[in-house]
Amino acid sequence: MLISICLDKHGREWFLYWGECRESCPTGHYPDEDHTCRPCPDNCELCHSSHVCTRCRRGYFLVPSNRTCRKLECGQGEVQDPDYEECMPCEEGCLGCSLGTSSPFFLRVEITVSFFTHPHPVIPSTGTLVIVVTISIH
Repeated sequence: MLISICLDKHGREWFLYWGECRESCPTGHYPDEDHTCRPCPDNCELCHSSHVCTRCRRGYFLVPSNRTCRKLECGQGEVQDPDYEECMPCEEGCLGCSLGTSSPFFLRVEITVSFFTHPHPVIPSTGTLVIVVTISIH
């Protein structure tokens, strides 16, 4: 049996989703003019048509110019803020960091550079500059 209209016991029209009557469309779907639940655009959580998204799924951000969702990719020295779905800077001097459940966890890298010139024993020839880099991770 094919259901084409959904009514509750009071005669109010419900929404049809995969052959099932529902009071509302599930997340990622919108009701069309026929009260049928249709899928939102890719990675969209809330929409009003198949081409216009109003809220993206977690890990994606809304592109204002075309109302589509794009994956959030933070750059070096940034971390994704889960509350606002945007990138925020790590602590100054950090190349990367991650957020814990209560507060950010930052990785600080300190570099100590020492310069040695001839006649240091590891210098292969006169006039060569050797840079020794020590990295400490705290």
